[in-house]
Amino acid sequence: MGGTQVPGFAAVARAALAHADALVARWLPGGRREGDEYVVRNPRRADRTPGSFKVNTRTGAWADFATGEAGGDLVALRAWLDGVSQAEAARALAGELGLGHAAPAPKANGHHPPAAQDEAWQPVVPVPDGAPAPPAAHPRLGRPVHVAEYRDAEGRLLGAIHRYEPSGRPVSGPTNGRTQTGDKKQILPLVLCADGTRLEWRWRAMPKPRPLYGLDLLAQRPGAPAVVVEGEPKCDAARRLIGDRAVVVAWPGGAKAVRHVDWSPLAGRQVAIWPDADEPGIAAARWIADELRRVGARKVGIVNPPADVPQGWDLADAERDGWTEAQVLARIRDGTKEPIALGAGAGAARLRRDDPAPSHQPAEPPAPPASRPNGAPDPPVDDVPLPDDPGPGPLDDESVPFRALGHDRGRFFVWGREGQQVLELSARELERAGPLMQLAPLSWWEAFYPAREGFAMRSAANDLIRACHRVGVFDPARVRGRGAWLDDGRVVLHLGNRLLVDGVPHEVGGFPTACIYERARPLDLHLGEPLAAAEAAPLMDACMQVAWEDREGMGRLLAGWLVVAPVCGAIPWRPHLWLTSEHGAGKTWVLDNIVKPILGPVALHAQSKTTEAGLRGELGLDARPVVFDEAETQNQRDRERLQQILDLARQASSEHGADILKGTQTGGVKRYRIRSCFAFSSINVGLAQAADESRTIVLSIAPPADPVERDDGFARLKEIVAEVITPDFGARLLARTLRLLPVIRANAEVFAAAIARRHGSRRLGDTLGAVLAGAWSLRSSRRVDPAEADWFVTEREWVRATAERHAAEPDWRRAASYLAQQDVRVIAHNGRVEGYGLGELVALVAGMDVDLPIAAIEARRVLLRAGIRVEWHGEAAVAGIREDGGLPMMWIATASEFVRRAFADTAWASSWAAALLRVPGAMRHPGGSVRFGHFTSRAVVIPVMSLIGEMPSGSAD
Repeated sequence: MGGTQVPGFAAVARAALAHADALVARWLPGGRREGDEYVVRNPRRADRTPGSFKVNTRTGAWADFATGEAGGDLVALRAWLDGVSQAEAARALAGELGLGHAAPAPKANGHHPPAAQDEAWQPVVPVPDGAPAPPAAHPRLGRPVHVAEYRDAEGRLLGAIHRYEPSGRPVSGPTNGRTQTGDKKQILPLVLCADGTRLEWRWRAMPKPRPLYGLDLLAQRPGAPAVVVEGEPKCDAARRLIGDRAVVVAWPGGAKAVRHVDWSPLAGRQVAIWPDADEPGIAAARWIADELRRVGARKVGIVNPPADVPQGWDLADAERDGWTEAQVLARIRDGTKEPIALGAGAGAARLRRDDPAPSHQPAEPPAPPASRPNGAPDPPVDDVPLPDDPGPGPLDDESVPFRALGHDRGRFFVWGREGQQVLELSARELERAGPLMQLAPLSWWEAFYPAREGFAMRSAANDLIRACHRVGVFDPARVRGRGAWLDDGRVVLHLGNRLLVDGVPHEVGGFPTACIYERARPLDLHLGEPLAAAEAAPLMDACMQVAWEDREGMGRLLAGWLVVAPVCGAIPWRPHLWLTSEHGAGKTWVLDNIVKPILGPVALHAQSKTTEAGLRGELGLDARPVVFDEAETQNQRDRERLQQILDLARQASSEHGADILKGTQTGGVKRYRIRSCFAFSSINVGLAQAADESRTIVLSIAPPADPVERDDGFARLKEIVAEVITPDFGARLLARTLRLLPVIRANAEVFAAAIARRHGSRRLGDTLGAVLAGAWSLRSSRRVDPAEADWFVTEREWVRATAERHAAEPDWRRAASYLAQQDVRVIAHNGRVEGYGLGELVALVAGMDVDLPIAAIEARRVLLRAGIRVEWHGEAAVAGIREDGGLPMMWIATASEFVRRAFADTAWASSWAAALLRVPGAMRHPGGSVRFGHFTSRAVVIPVMSLIGEMPSGSAD
């Protein structure tokens, strides 16, 4: 097979395009197909997730849309990847495609550069006598660091797997497929092929079904137990560790290729499967276990990886960590649901679960590394085992279709792998077939807990309870519903039936995490490409077109709230919104055409007669914004109902707020942690408590009085909203927000601190800071520095006005003002019963110029009967004598029935005295009981001006 000249540049590009799928996947592993495009991380920059770098396998064009680098064909791509000229790339690519060589290649040894899988070349297995020897090196990658020769039961060569590490040696410890240089490992299959006249070694996979690695060893030891591992280097390491206790085998192709392997040679044997400590490894082990049972394996067990090992840990790592043969055998013995008996040579006793460990075996494997590489999460199997885990029990095997999560006060928590939800069961429920069959099908229980009739429910319940106790006390905070979350630095969007983790799709439960994401009704949301700043910024302009009372400020606040509300579960402070206007002024139009389309299916919509219990039950564990329309209060019942919902919103504001605890009929406790941003809409704002006002941004629509101006403004609003808020705008805005979430969180804190420094209220800072950060992200993706935030808060008039408008009134002032407005019944000179405000009567007795048809002395008697006295400093008896020139004080009897009735059904009903004592200058009367007409009582003393305002100039003269 002599050398030929390299074909022309265009010919190489055309030939490469014919094999584009195989070439691109080989050069850029780990990507995914999206139509004609192959999407993958850019290997030449710190690209966190696929999305910007794409190769069109139909045309060969490629580009990184984040950096602007691009090319028109696969030759240019190869040149860019290798950092060489296009001429050099064309020569290398021609060699890879088998189109020719830059220099003559020796024919005698039959080696050939890697070639595309041409149908003219068919595998020849086993390798016949007289065939050329396989190549010792790859023409581009050099010599392999590991070669695994696959042989049949007679020892004849079938093919080989070559492993290449660009650094020349693998990294010590789990590498997740990377070497010390950061390059990806390459694993290339090699098989002898024929085209009818020639025999050549080709870089292609062995024919399906593919053989096991170790068929010759299985043939030498018929009936011996077997251990299955993932990967040939790990298999060789396991053979060194286990010796002749068992036959160790592997399969070609990794976790995704288990379906293409012939597993029948393991029929009739006991088989232990030792998976890699990661989700793909566990999933592959489960599939293999099912297949081995199907082909007739005598006993199958999956070894549970040790607790607290790094992500991806395997038997090769165990060898590097210094594990001994005894430790490996003990792990196989104790780490499987059905222990596998491993022999120690002819006639040796077999190890069983109840046998004592060998005297030289340490109590525990070597300590794992103190930290994980690259911040990798902890769990090898679906969840993090607790550090004091006493070891696996009968239901701890990963082949079990459910997982024990823990216990708490006689309740047991279990994750059903089929339903993918957490079930809370009592011991009594665990003894019934119905609840158990929610965890696994009847056939499973009958197979593993056989009985004369049905299955042994008490034994099953006992094992399940013991498994829950081994895990420890259940932490409900680990369970998460739909919405956006932060998970160990990763941004997770839970859509009910799938997860997006840093933009990468996963099945529910399909990525390693300490949290538990439950399956729920799917949210019909498809994010699409994130909006660029130029596309996102017009939302602010659209919001500012609404006829707000303060167009610039309120429009920006609405836009900022619309950014952060959909990710409410992932921000530490959740501001609320109240949209108000007169009837017909446009608040419903704003909700229907701006708020709801932006929030999309992520939001929960409620209105009118919705109760707190109904809203709490519907939200459950979800972190979703709530849009509450028609939040009107027509009567006392409506006010009470709305206040309960406001209490729920208040609890939802802070990430560090306490749980809501509700008792259950069985004596248990149901915990709720609401993580929602609320948007209310009504004619009248129903905020009655300062704690609610400080968490809620009120936006008021005030259309112009001129009908022509109003109609023109509304027409402009509809036009710009239709132009900006397209059907996919909300989803693409959410994609932008998720990408910028770390920046938005950081900016929210900087803005909150700046507002607190300027206005003295951290709560006001938290509420406005989150919204300002959302508005900022519409135009910029950078972090704001403290000096810039201080300038922004101080110099921007709309920010300053917003902060002043939403600064909470002190609770004592609200209580005093409320008391001043209460009616006091008085008999006038004409004998009619009239009602006067308490503040008016106090002002009259204090000597102020008040136009009332009663005398001050009469007003004083009326107030005394109500349990209120007005006196001056230094005087204790007669009103109107002001010898000390002091200010008037109001004494309020703590036993006053009038005051008690006034504050009934308010937030101060049981604490009005404490609230009034916070008035500046207030005190408890130092003389004990005070006389109020015909009764005595202890008293609270407050300055009159706190009730009715400043004293008029000269009124004390």
